[in-house]
Amino acid sequence: MMRLCCSVLFAVTAVAFQVPRPVDPGGVEGSVLDPSSNKPIPAARVTLTPIPIVMGIRPTGGPMNDSFYDTTQMPATRTGKAPPTVLMTDDDGVFRAPLMPGRYYVRAERQGYVPVPAGLTIFSLIPGEKLKGVVLKLNPQSAISGRTVDGEGEPLAGIRVQSLKWTVWGNQRRLLIPQQSASTDERGEYRFVGMTSGQYVLSAATPPDAAASPGRTWVTLFSPGVADLAKARALDLTPGTNLTGVDFRLAPVPVYAVSGKVNAIADGLLVTLAPRDPSLQLASNRQYAAAVGADGTFVLPDVPAGAYLLTALANDPQRKFSGNRQVNVLDQSVAGLTVTIEPGVTIRGQVRVSGEPPLDPQPNLPTIFFEGQTPVFSGGLPAQADPQGRFTIGPLNRDRYRISAQGLPQGYYLKSVQMGGVSSADTLDLTKATSEVIVTIEEGMAEVNGKVFEKGEKPLGDVPVYAVNLRGDVVRSTITVIDGQYRLNELPPGEYRIFPVIDADISDPRVLDRLTAAAAKVTLAPGDRETRHLIVR
Repeated sequence: MMRLCCSVLFAVTAVAFQVPRPVDPGGVEGSVLDPSSNKPIPAARVTLTPIPIVMGIRPTGGPMNDSFYDTTQMPATRTGKAPPTVLMTDDDGVFRAPLMPGRYYVRAERQGYVPVPAGLTIFSLIPGEKLKGVVLKLNPQSAISGRTVDGEGEPLAGIRVQSLKWTVWGNQRRLLIPQQSASTDERGEYRFVGMTSGQYVLSAATPPDAAASPGRTWVTLFSPGVADLAKARALDLTPGTNLTGVDFRLAPVPVYAVSGKVNAIADGLLVTLAPRDPSLQLASNRQYAAAVGADGTFVLPDVPAGAYLLTALANDPQRKFSGNRQVNVLDQSVAGLTVTIEPGVTIRGQVRVSGEPPLDPQPNLPTIFFEGQTPVFSGGLPAQADPQGRFTIGPLNRDRYRISAQGLPQGYYLKSVQMGGVSSADTLDLTKATSEVIVTIEEGMAEVNGKVFEKGEKPLGDVPVYAVNLRGDVVRSTITVIDGQYRLNELPPGEYRIFPVIDADISDPRVLDRLTAAAAKVTLAPGDRETRHLIVR
């Protein structure tokens, strides 16, 4: 018994006084390049910031092992224990430094340059690893300049000029997203610097107190001074572009009245006009709105020509009165419009498994989201299902809705949405008669896997890979591991375009279209596991 106690005591003492294994330091060596010329960028500032290790696929570095997730062996991953490492590139654009093992966020900066979209942002070091060949890319910044003048050619000072970039937003909507703004000086001149590549349109708006003659007003105009976006000058910026002479000739434009009557009266009823083209809804800086009178009439004065969506909304969250109609303002006032508003609708629904009765009681309850399509940025409204899959939501404005689901059982996807005998993949039309909604889910998520190679058949690690459906939605994305392997799992059955991305901005609609058109096409049936190797082009 005594010998057993001594043995236990010796073992405990040995553990208590065990000396931790020394961490084998590593290092990193890389370069900062201008990809347009492939020339090194000297005097660039490189910041390496430790970030916590996250269990999952390791994007760069040597072979995986358990110590990669061990913070005693990866000390740089312990939050607050290691400050950022800041380096400067030498005359050859090279940076190098000893580093403790860990995972790092890397950023390169230099005046006159901007980061390359989808460039390397993370790398990792395991104990003792000497990571070489890290390449960071910076594009030369672009610039746009010009002047604003009035109808007589005189400079206009204090004009707010804004750059708008064509961008893929949310569910693949192509919108003009505001980027930078500037005010013109006493010479009417403006200048934008530090711009990234892409396609732009510029707009200019005069101060609201600028004088105008009767029947005319100042409105936001697109370069060179037109109200119609289709006639605006499109500006294509490539790295290092310096566009000059992007001028505006601004003058008040004719305006007209839009008037009519709402078919019903509700508290706080308001009528608004918004551009019908969704791409303009963020670009417009003027709101046309009017309260509805006690007799249901409304007048919207000073409306320039254009295509609009006229919407009537009541401040009644319990009933959600709403209605809308399209309005074209050409070269005269528009009168006698009728806007039909109706109370919102409450929807009751059921989540069901394809070909089976309603769901068995579930520990994780699915949530069904209803995203209205009018206006564009209405957001998604959630409906939480109960353990039997039943849900209720409302009142909802009478609109068309896009339906999505979260929290489904493992391996299931949303197959269809049905109401009143009409079935759709993921949309509901609540502008018509409504009834119970059946959301059908089905087991059989699919997967695409493979490797990514460059043209010389070298496997590429740390490369993003995307799966885009026929509608243009990015459904899944992942990143390749060190030997080029990727895995896109949890894909609903359907047809996809699969492609890798290196140094490309897929928020640029033209880039996304180009990559999608050249991508490998994969058609997935329920439960499919497809292998497709990809080549970076």
